[in-house]
Amino acid sequence: MTTNSKSKESKKGYVKDFITGRLFRESKEEPVRQAIEHLLVEDYGYSKDQMDVEFKIQRGSKRGNEEADIVIFNDSKKKDQMNVFLIVETEHPGVEFDNQLISYVTATTAPFCIWSNGEKTLFFYRDPKNPTVFEEIPEIPRNGETIKDIGRHLKKQLKPAHNLKMVFENIHNQLYGSANIRRPEELGREMTKILFCKIFDEKNPDPKCNFRATVDEIIDDKGKSKIVQRLKKIFEDVKEEYADVFNKSEKINLDDDSISFIVSKLQHIGLMKSDADSVGKSFEVFVPEELKGEKGEFFTPRPVVRMAVSMIAPDGIKKDKILDPACGSGGFLTVALEKVRNDYDEKYKNSHLTKQQVEKIKSDYVAKHFCGVDIEEDLIRISKAYMAIVGDGRSGIFKADSLTEPEFWSDSMKEKLKFGSFDVILTNPPFGKKIPISKPSVLQQFDLGKEAKKTDNKEIIFSSKLRKSQVPDILFIERCIKFLKPPTKDKKGGRMGIVLPKGTLNNPDLLEDVACRYWIFNNAKILGVIDLPSDSFQPYTGTTTSLLLLERTDEEPKENYDIFMAISNEIGHDKRGNPKYKQDKHGAYIVDKNNQMILDVDADEISNDFQKYLKGNLRNSNRSFVVKYNDIKKADRLDASHFNPEAQKAKKRIKNSLPKGWSLRTVESVTENVFYPGRFKRPYVDEKYGVPFISGANITRLKKVGVKYISKKMKNLENYIVKKDWIFVTRSGTSGIIVYADESFDGLAVSEHVIRIIPDSKKIDGGYLYAVLSSPIFEPIFESAITGSVIDEITPNFIKGLEIPVPDDFKEQKKIGNQIKDAAKNIALAKKSFITVEKTIDKILK
Repeated sequence: MTTNSKSKESKKGYVKDFITGRLFRESKEEPVRQAIEHLLVEDYGYSKDQMDVEFKIQRGSKRGNEEADIVIFNDSKKKDQMNVFLIVETEHPGVEFDNQLISYVTATTAPFCIWSNGEKTLFFYRDPKNPTVFEEIPEIPRNGETIKDIGRHLKKQLKPAHNLKMVFENIHNQLYGSANIRRPEELGREMTKILFCKIFDEKNPDPKCNFRATVDEIIDDKGKSKIVQRLKKIFEDVKEEYADVFNKSEKINLDDDSISFIVSKLQHIGLMKSDADSVGKSFEVFVPEELKGEKGEFFTPRPVVRMAVSMIAPDGIKKDKILDPACGSGGFLTVALEKVRNDYDEKYKNSHLTKQQVEKIKSDYVAKHFCGVDIEEDLIRISKAYMAIVGDGRSGIFKADSLTEPEFWSDSMKEKLKFGSFDVILTNPPFGKKIPISKPSVLQQFDLGKEAKKTDNKEIIFSSKLRKSQVPDILFIERCIKFLKPPTKDKKGGRMGIVLPKGTLNNPDLLEDVACRYWIFNNAKILGVIDLPSDSFQPYTGTTTSLLLLERTDEEPKENYDIFMAISNEIGHDKRGNPKYKQDKHGAYIVDKNNQMILDVDADEISNDFQKYLKGNLRNSNRSFVVKYNDIKKADRLDASHFNPEAQKAKKRIKNSLPKGWSLRTVESVTENVFYPGRFKRPYVDEKYGVPFISGANITRLKKVGVKYISKKMKNLENYIVKKDWIFVTRSGTSGIIVYADESFDGLAVSEHVIRIIPDSKKIDGGYLYAVLSSPIFEPIFESAITGSVIDEITPNFIKGLEIPVPDDFKEQKKIGNQIKDAAKNIALAKKSFITVEKTIDKILK
């Protein structure tokens, strides 16, 4: 790591050090160092004044050639290596521990040292009487404590962890490499048992912690046996207290080493004092990967959860009844629970009631009014543990399938989950075509489980015939609406926020999606739509999603009402799940008042925009804007991106800036055809038996790459052959790229992923049509036309309906068109030159 300067200003490519304020170059290692610095200051209480970074250490004759990443001195008055209390060496993830740290420490007076690569953090102690002997210990003492204090904290001394997720990841990585149980789902179950023990111990009125591991105990088998015995005794009490979670016969099956390790890493942390978000993210570390992927259980990012809760605004004082019918690990429920508990704190902050009496009121409300359902037992356990930490309510959490027939629900679930009884639903149901619902008895319950037909006047009629299958997210929409309270004369219906694949809200060609939107229009009022960033559920799925806010109406609202819409662009992580931080216009990281980098998230701004909208003072922007219901109904689209103000401005600009002697015409009115030939099986053959076939990606290249040949005998081959002077638009993947067909395309077969536009030469010059469509003013319009959840798509119908400015004077069209055609000739010549050069090189090399 190289120091740039002592300046406190941001600079592109540099990170501002938490301890010193100095700037260090970005590297894979730097985030690890910054995380440990925060840990030492915020969790262990050491002051920045007694710390330094990149401290030069003299070891033998090597004066000043080696640097310790972080050092803590006994006090701030004397910063030399003979007054060092602790040394830290950090590495980037993937690097294994070596003895470099030990060599640093032996040149100093430090009794403690830490090594971390972010994935694993090791703590060491050396006895001053044996300075060359290092023992691994569970943690270091807090500022002002000694090694004997480790594992002997009182409950009032427990503190929330600054980076709880890092602690859980360290535990996970250690167990996955050495525990007697390594299957992810079984390891997750074992961890949940131990977490319940931790929660139970924190709630126990005894001021001393029984969930503990001292240094003396952790170093030998006899001591570890004591730790395990204490924990298993706690678990027996846990099974009685949480009989709805654990069977009496259940045991903790992890080995003594693993149990002792977990206890030692969690003992000083107050889970009950920790932030709900950090607890939730940490719990999910132990959720098996297959639940996050194959079964569609994609956990909702916390910024989205908080945004949804803020907008739907569950009200504890009004005793709103709240449900998540696909609750997973409980993210929506716990953030909603946190919100309603705050409602009560605010109401009773100046009352005569004691703190215990207010807590009783809150607990009674939560126990009666919070419900969650999920089909996965492991997730239900995590959800119950999570709920127990932030305020209980676990009695309303059920293991069941929300979509199955209610007759198969347990009696207690039937009692709590009645149709038409909930004020608020917040949910992210499983989605994906890999997990369709095909059981007839389940489909029979739903309008959206039946076949749909579109009438001539574009209405949808649901028949009595069942579909072969339906994706679960569409069925969840109908079930959620039915769970909400219906409207009455003096009260609105229940409201909900639901995360859905974007394609459900905008696909024009899939009848199941069109029918779903039609059903929504006729049973709910749309309160808002927020398109979420494409990386929201990465690294588990690239499915793009939207947050849909609805209110139950049981009929189509008659008024042309306003709908809030927003486009969220930043979720705080990239497609690999790595954190993304805010940067200024120069590319330097922005830090908060505590010198911490700020996650790049815009959900809070959108939540604030929504509050402004409710008060009637929102100013439309590219981020948040208002759309009329009739416009949504006419477009038959519910995604916010389609109504992007940039696209609307572009359309108005085209309409309002027409010169005299020009008119607006649809693309359909000036073309012979706009189409794509449909999917087909490609019979690839040898060159002499086939026609050159190029992909959508190849149409933009001067030099074609990977050209294949399809059989001349292929059925309907003529549908795929293209001609010179046609216009191509890529329709899927990277949608909206526009290409003019020069002579090199004449007679080629082109992918079905490319829309063909055939200009009518009697009505428009083809070169002019290309020039207009490829104009920058049409870019936001094309972007607004994109549909789909997994692959972006543009349809021929969209292009047919585009209104373009056309000069009535054909000569004016020709003048522009000829420039395009001249350019196309030059491109064709360039392609021939490429081929000529290639042939020349081939001859030379032969």
